[in-house]
Amino acid sequence: TIVRDSLVSHTGPTIIAGDFNTGSHREGVLFRRVVREAGFREARLPVERTATGGPLDWLGIKLKLDRIYYRELELIAAGSPGKTTASDHFPVWSVFRWRD
Repeated sequence: TIVRDSLVSHTGPTIIAGDFNTGSHREGVLFRRVVREAGFREARLPVERTATGGPLDWLGIKLKLDRIYYRELELIAAGSPGKTTASDHFPVWSVFRWRD
């Protein structure tokens, strides 16, 4: 409820982005539902993973932990250049324009 209350209390164009680690798949689904209910859309990244997971990689599990959500803006483009050596997470980016 803290996240939901914070999201709905702010008005105007908003971007929320980052590493949204959740403890389980179920928690991730619940978080995305709360964000959508607060009027946000997700900038779909054209990659199937945004992080490497060490042992999880060996099991074929692809981690998509980094996401970009936006409200009251027009999404122009979003992406990720892929793997980097700076972190176990890949950089993600987006370009928006003010809605008319």
